[in-house]
Amino acid sequence: MTLRIFACPECRCRKFVSLNALNVHLARSHTLPYRIILNQKGKAFRKLKKKQGSAIIVKHPHVRNRA
Repeated sequence: MTLRIFACPECRCRKFVSLNALNVHLARSHTLPYRIILNQKGKAFRKLKKKQGSAIIVKHPHVRNRA
């Protein structure tokens, strides 16, 4: 078994033993819109995170007071 060391592409000085730890660091420290995954051959790729839906302001219908 070979030991892989993953480095942060933004810091370049932080090293991580697992890919999961690297993705947690990217999400918390840099708030990047992607995470790093490995394919079956062992090459690293950036995968964009799913975009979150934006909130839509609901306009209330105008009701006249009939008094």
